[in-house]
Amino acid sequence: MFDGAGLPIVVPVFDHFSLIGLRVEVQPRIPRALRGAIEERAMAAHQAALRAVSDRLEALFRQEAAARGLRGEWWRVVDGAMADVVERARYASMIVVSQHDPQDDEEFSADDLIHDLLLCGGRPVLVVPKWPVLGTVGQRAVVTWNNSREASRALADALPLLAGAEQVTVMIAPDDHAQAISERLVAYLARHGIAATSKILEDHPDKSPGVAILKECNAIEANLLVMGGYGRSRLRQRVLGGMTEFVLGVARLPVLMAH
Repeated sequence: MFDGAGLPIVVPVFDHFSLIGLRVEVQPRIPRALRGAIEERAMAAHQAALRAVSDRLEALFRQEAAARGLRGEWWRVVDGAMADVVERARYASMIVVSQHDPQDDEEFSADDLIHDLLLCGGRPVLVVPKWPVLGTVGQRAVVTWNNSREASRALADALPLLAGAEQVTVMIAPDDHAQAISERLVAYLARHGIAATSKILEDHPDKSPGVAILKECNAIEANLLVMGGYGRSRLRQRVLGGMTEFVLGVARLPVLMAH
């Protein structure tokens, strides 16, 4: 769901890639019983407004890509659905989407979009915050690690962004073998030419690990957080609390997630 907000943040990162902008125009679902009460002129005006927004965003996308000599494609899906976004996303190497805005009046929210893209898209998802980002994405990064498949996938997907990093900190979940895991992770990154340090999170039942991780991000002025997404179901995340939902809700830096 392209809204243009993240272009100035992400375009410099992908200066050796080609870009695809995807705009899905979602038409309102009107119950059959109410269709006769809505004038055709009102529906035509709504559709024209959607097209105008799409045209403006396409112009912005092409302008940003051309300014950096990048090849860009623009895909527009009319009267689309979530499944259209997920299907198109599979033809990209990485998906970039804006952070959820509570004031957003789109037919489906960024929260739902990120969830479906992570679980069904088969690609890493870079979530761009609503706030300005200092420096180049990945220049100073924090990587979370809980020895899960999701964390492993996220780290591997993040390697191109971490390649030129000035500072990388790996935050490791408490574990009996945390120190050994820490050493293996630092060695793994070193084999890819990435110098990293590690920290083991405190095992504190009353403190969310998400708070500690975001605190570390603030401490080093990180401009990228790498983590696995939805290690347990979304329902369990919401009932029991979970890192993914928490971080997506409050993070003020780009977050690269994979599932």
